[in-house]
Amino acid sequence: MALTSGKKLGPYLIESLLGAGGMGEVYLARDTRLERTVAIKVLPAHLSSNPDLHQRFEQEARSISRLQHPNICVVHDIGSEDGIDFMVMEYVAGQTLDKLIPPDGLATDLATKYAVQIGDPTIADGILDRLVHNAHRIEMRGESMRKKRNVPQDEKKE
Repeated sequence: MALTSGKKLGPYLIESLLGAGGMGEVYLARDTRLERTVAIKVLPAHLSSNPDLHQRFEQEARSISRLQHPNICVVHDIGSEDGIDFMVMEYVAGQTLDKLIPPDGLATDLATKYAVQIGDPTIADGILDRLVHNAHRIEMRGESMRKKRNVPQDEKKE
């Protein structure tokens, strides 16, 4: 169910597809009320109609929204419109892990440093992110990173 540029979900204007994976599609969008760029994760209709997966999607939004940490994206909103369930998140204009990690891998000390930054906030709050993968967007600040969960695993576009 690809959304087209110009489609509106509530106050959010879809601009382009960022990526797609097994649990949805993520779009770059514009919050027309607050005039900011956001990422919108859309649950596909075939998953949205499954009560268990629909509940899992909503639980993911609630869980993420309770976390306050610089390494986790902010969830701004969830909604449903015209049968489309969506989650609105902070957009990070970074690169995906598969682009940041050199083909020969990272030095052990740097890999350990990144792993701690990625895992620390979710473990500290009792939530372990099961989906840490190469399509998460990362904003680098020197040797510090901000992990963002707004691109599905099978990212198609940069």
